[in-house]
Amino acid sequence: MKDLFSRLQDIATDVVNKVQKMANTVAHNFTDISYQQLPPELQPQRLHPRQVRITFTSLSKLKRFLDVYIAKFNTPQGQALDLSFIDMSQITSIDLLFAKKELIVKKENPQGIVFYDYNARQAQPLNIDFNTLDLSNVKSMQGTFMGVEIINDISNLKVDNVENMSYLFSKAVFKNPKIDLSKWNVSRVKNMSFMFRGARLNAQQNLQQWNVAQVTNMQGMFYQASNLAGLKIDNWQVGKVTNMSAMFLGATDFNGNLSQWNVSQVTNMQHMFRSATLFNCDLDKWDVSRVTNMSAMFCAAKSFNGDISTWDVRQVTDMSGMFYNATSFTGDLTAWNAVRITNNKDMFTGADNFKRAHKERTKYQGSKFTDISFAQLPPELQKQRINPRQITITFTTTEKLKEFLDVYIAKFNDNTGKPLDLGFLDMRHIVNINYLFANLGYRQHLESGLQTIVKEAKLTKVPLNIDFATLDLSNVYYMDGAFAGTIIYSDLSSLDVSNIRSMSALFYEAEILNPQTNLGRWDVSKVCYMNFMFTRVKCMHQLNLNHWNVSNVCQMNFMFAGSIYFNEDLNNWDVSHVNSMAGMFWGAILFNGNIGNWNVSKVISMENMFAIATNFKQNLSHWNTCRVTNYTNIFSYATNMPTTFMPRFVKEVYENPLYNLLPAKYQGRKIQPGEIICRFTNLAFLKVFLDSYINNCHSLQGAPLDLSFIDMAQIEIADFLFVEQEVINSFSLNQEGVFLNDPVVPKTRPLNVDFNSLDFSNVKSMNGTFLGVELYGDISKLKVFNVIRMSNTFRKAIFRNSYIDLSKWNVYQVGDLSFMFYFAQLNGYKNFNTWGLKGANNLYATFSGAKNLAGLNISDWDVSNVMFMAGMFTDATDFNGDLSRWNTSSLILAQYMFANCTSFNSDLSKWNVSNVVDMSGMFLCASSFNQNIGNWDVSNVINMNQMFRGASSFNQDLRKWNVSQVTDMSQMFWHASSFKPNIKNWNVKNVTEYDNFIFTLDNNDLDNIPIKFIGRLRA
Repeated sequence: MKDLFSRLQDIATDVVNKVQKMANTVAHNFTDISYQQLPPELQPQRLHPRQVRITFTSLSKLKRFLDVYIAKFNTPQGQALDLSFIDMSQITSIDLLFAKKELIVKKENPQGIVFYDYNARQAQPLNIDFNTLDLSNVKSMQGTFMGVEIINDISNLKVDNVENMSYLFSKAVFKNPKIDLSKWNVSRVKNMSFMFRGARLNAQQNLQQWNVAQVTNMQGMFYQASNLAGLKIDNWQVGKVTNMSAMFLGATDFNGNLSQWNVSQVTNMQHMFRSATLFNCDLDKWDVSRVTNMSAMFCAAKSFNGDISTWDVRQVTDMSGMFYNATSFTGDLTAWNAVRITNNKDMFTGADNFKRAHKERTKYQGSKFTDISFAQLPPELQKQRINPRQITITFTTTEKLKEFLDVYIAKFNDNTGKPLDLGFLDMRHIVNINYLFANLGYRQHLESGLQTIVKEAKLTKVPLNIDFATLDLSNVYYMDGAFAGTIIYSDLSSLDVSNIRSMSALFYEAEILNPQTNLGRWDVSKVCYMNFMFTRVKCMHQLNLNHWNVSNVCQMNFMFAGSIYFNEDLNNWDVSHVNSMAGMFWGAILFNGNIGNWNVSKVISMENMFAIATNFKQNLSHWNTCRVTNYTNIFSYATNMPTTFMPRFVKEVYENPLYNLLPAKYQGRKIQPGEIICRFTNLAFLKVFLDSYINNCHSLQGAPLDLSFIDMAQIEIADFLFVEQEVINSFSLNQEGVFLNDPVVPKTRPLNVDFNSLDFSNVKSMNGTFLGVELYGDISKLKVFNVIRMSNTFRKAIFRNSYIDLSKWNVYQVGDLSFMFYFAQLNGYKNFNTWGLKGANNLYATFSGAKNLAGLNISDWDVSNVMFMAGMFTDATDFNGDLSRWNTSSLILAQYMFANCTSFNSDLSKWNVSNVVDMSGMFLCASSFNQNIGNWDVSNVINMNQMFRGASSFNQDLRKWNVSQVTDMSQMFWHASSFKPNIKNWNVKNVTEYDNFIFTLDNNDLDNIPIKFIGRLRA
């Protein structure tokens, strides 16, 4: 027993000694040592951070250590290697850290692409916990995981400071299915060339959130990468990328949507989609005007047939093999102006479908017609269905389009044969296809009033067997009654309705016969009106509507009325902004869908909503019906509906009330939703009430003030609604509602109001609505889709709520945005690109003096109808948005547009300013601006007073400018200190004002300005 005790004591002593030894080792950190230099007792086992800390200041020494350590202890199975004992805080580059350098060779492929390859048959499996590495100071990760089979997760690697990721995963294998690179912050990366070259990714890589705005090189990024079917990169901001050569070369399973990419800086696209055999995407919006090399760009891209007809290829010199064996391509390239081509060898070799299509197109007037009737087609084309490869017919009016289609469909529609291909239609100018496929009788029936519409039409129906995937509705807003009274034999699922705003009576009395039709695939997120949409529709199968995004819809009257076969759950619908559901399920005798969770707090009318819905028996007792004023016959003849399941309705309704005349029980406290309804038909009464209510019940603390008890559905003018009376008293307006003087805002009005609880769905004017207001409540979901005027809306306002996101606003009807954000202070959400602004005509001083505009994204605004941009960005000192793609062809007034916009330096070289008459002060004190505008057509400009005064960086060649109409050039280049003039040949015969034209003491410069000006300058 004693011997046993002695042995145990000896073992304990030995353990204590070893622990002490380890403790002594911990006390001594190591720096830049090799593995062999470790104490012998540490070498036989994996190192632990409690044992040792090794600091590396040199990449070569770190790699030398890891090569030995990994070779000794890495095993594909078992516990992952913990590398947290390594201090890398002084390492800025980990290039090729885990790669085997001896296997890396420089190669040139048969296409002439030079790159580095990993010359091994299979990847090197590494079972390392990479997340234990501190990469916080690393700036370069070139080839770090080259040729590595990554067994463990790398999703949480901190790569925030990395600038170079070229070859990062070249020939790597993502073995771990949990690897999710979407979490990486790549906002500083500039080089992603060959990043995933030959890599095998895992199933899903949604990289939509990657901020690649600083990247300039994407050469070979996904070259021969595999498993890209789920790759999401649609939203990438690639505006700085100059090289995309071989980017998707050999990426055989990639078919992402790249249609919205801004490639305006790219110069090299050779081999970009070569052998990307599944890729097929319309790229007509791409700006390729800087590209010089397109050789083999779509070579062997066997699925590609995207629209590239509008490309500007004037700079391209090499198109050799561009469509070599692109067997599906049939695009129309007749508009291409390839004036600099020096090499087009094998450009269309093997592209037999293109050759046939081109031959057919050239037979008919260059293949293009506009607004013609069917009878005006060449006789041989009237005898058979039109082949989209042969001709394109552009329609600019709905009337002409319908006239053509009525004849064409009647002649060639075959209910049981191949669906009609309408790909020959160019509908880019069409915004309205109301009643497009309906006959005249149905149109007259639907336009004759409610009393007629609710009755069955009993008219002749139009049979349709159309390939709806070929119908381009990308610019269409309205399709009311488009399929009314039709019998639809083909599949509607692929129809792109993502831009549609109104679908009222869309399928009125239609018959949807194709069992493959799945309307669940439709994107209806922008639709506002669905009245009578499925009234008396006949469809024997499920349409799968439950996952529709109807959050923008405001009216659903009689939507499913008389749809005797309809019975689907709609519990996923967001109907929180619908204000009328009258007759919605009237006569839908089978309907018993789950809708008990609907938010109907803004609905005013439920008259006849479930009348004769004899099968309906869902529990609606929890519905918030606080605004419902008309619920006559809501459950008339709904014989299965239990009384206990019925919603309760508010009884007290007050018309245009004064706050102090409400019953005492509602005064001095917040009015809860459902207690009463205060209905307003007059803006003045509404404003007086709101001012009193807010003054009595408003608090900056706690929940925002809920105004859902207010019914303003009849209010069309919301001008100055939340503005302090003191501010209103400080200004005057003319008859058009334009300020005659600047409003005085002594202090902003802080409002913690839930503005989203108000129903703005019928409001048409928001002039100054939030002038001088501090917005603590959210306005992101305000339904402004009927607003046509937003002048001064946020003038001198402050966005205090960090969650306000105006990108969700539907402003497609707004024409006047003058002074909208005049001296306003925005928050962090500044992506207004979704606005579109198709109806805008006035952007006068829209962002003048506004603060916090850094990052403002308005690059894709449609300003093609805007005539006034004077002062638009005056004093917007931190604005530097990309405006290069703006269509300014309607612009007339541009004076002081960028005055004192000191950060602005966007490319404006492609702006069409041919209609501008006033450019005075346009770049006044725009101290950063120095872009090439030498090709601007300024032939109609009359005033250039102070145009570049104080534009201290500007120095561009303006010798081509035609200034023959200009009368005032005084101070035009005054204090433009960098400007070296070369404008002596300008025609200045009409210039009468030119005092202080340029500030210079250099006689050489004086010799390069018009002689007419020299005498006065020297004087």
